[in-house]
Amino acid sequence: TFDIPVSGTMAHSWVMAFPSEREAFERYAELYPDATTFLVDTYDTLGSGLPNAIEVGRRLAAEGKGFGIRLDSGDIQYLSEKVREGLDAAGLRDARIAVSNELNEEIIHQLVAAHSPIDLWGVGTHMVTGGNDSSFSGVYKLAAQMDAGEFQPRMKVSDNPEKSTNPGIKQVYRFFDSDMSPMADLIAFDDEQFELDTDYTFHHPYTDFRKRRLRSVTRIEPLLKLRMRGGESVQPPRRLQEIQAFARESLRSLDPTYTRLLNPHIYKVSISDRVKSVKMEMLQQFFGSP
Repeated sequence: TFDIPVSGTMAHSWVMAFPSEREAFERYAELYPDATTFLVDTYDTLGSGLPNAIEVGRRLAAEGKGFGIRLDSGDIQYLSEKVREGLDAAGLRDARIAVSNELNEEIIHQLVAAHSPIDLWGVGTHMVTGGNDSSFSGVYKLAAQMDAGEFQPRMKVSDNPEKSTNPGIKQVYRFFDSDMSPMADLIAFDDEQFELDTDYTFHHPYTDFRKRRLRSVTRIEPLLKLRMRGGESVQPPRRLQEIQAFARESLRSLDPTYTRLLNPHIYKVSISDRVKSVKMEMLQQFFGSP
C-alpha cells in the first residue's frame, strides 16, 4: 500500500515448531536460500544456536549464498563478539550479525561505541512510539503442538528467565477475596479445576523458589474465552464502547493500592503446581539435571 518493501527473519515459534533447532534452520534455508537469517536464541545462543547456524550456514556458503544470525536477547555486546568469533573461526567471515530486542538510540550508541561487530539493527517498538511514549509489547511464542493427535507442550528457553515461556495450553484464573476484589491471577493448564475452600500454591513465573499460599478465596473466575476456532470467529464482534466499559469495570474492581500512581502494589500473576512441574521438567531435559 505504501510501497515499502517487507522483510524479516524467522520467529521463535518457527524454531519451536520443529523437533530440533537444526531441522528448523535447515528447512528455513531451503525455503529462503537467498534471505536466510538464523534466530539463534530460542534455546541456548552459544551452546546450540550458533553451532547449528554455522553448520547450516556452511552449506549455504558452499552454494554461494550469504546468510546472517540474529540475536534477540541476552547481553548483546558480549554475544555479538562471541558469535563473530565463532563465525570467523568457521571461515564464515561474510556472515552478517543482526540484533533486536527493544533497541533505542542509547543502546545502539553504546554498542557502536564498544565496537560491537553488528551489521544490522532491528528497531521496532521505539521506532513507532519514540522515547517516553508508552508502549505495550506483545510477543507470539508456540505453547503447544499437535503430535499423534494430542497437543504436546512447547516452550522457549532463554538466558533471560523472563523470556523463558510457560508451556502448554493454558487458562488464567482470577481469585477474589471476601470484598470481591481481585487478589491474584493464576496461570494454569486449561484442564485444571479449582475449588473454593482449598488452599493453592502460587509459584513465581520466573524463578524456582518463590511461592505463596492463597487462602480465604470467595470466588474463582476463568478469564480466557474462546474467540477463534479453525480460523473462524465463534463470537460476534463487540462494540468498542462495550470493550471500553469492560476495561473500566475491571480496573475499578482492583484495590486502589494497585492503581495508584505513586508506589503501587504489584499485582501477582503466578503459575500453578502443574505448570511449574512441566516447565521445570522441560528445562531439566534441555539443560540437564543439576
